[in-house]
Amino acid sequence: MGYIVGSIQVKQDRVLDKEGSIDEWFVTETARRTGIGKQLYDSLIEVFKQHVCNHIGLKIYSANKNIVELYHRMGLHDLEFTKVKALG
Repeated sequence: MGYIVGSIQVKQDRVLDKEGSIDEWFVTETARRTGIGKQLYDSLIEVFKQHVCNHIGLKIYSANKNIVELYHRMGLHDLEFTKVKALG
């Protein structure tokens, strides 16, 4: 039905020094809108809390407007932007 993968990074000498990162998060199309994605997310957030992470982060493609809006509704906010340009 789906899965979520996270990791934890310790960032020495920073105010936000322990980051829980959502590296992969997938729910099959037939299981979407059933709550499984939120259950996966909530479970990973609990793991991050147990490891005393003080924030979470993830990278997404800005062109994926549905996902950008979903994360905003979940309380995640934009912190930084990466700009890219295709070569060739």
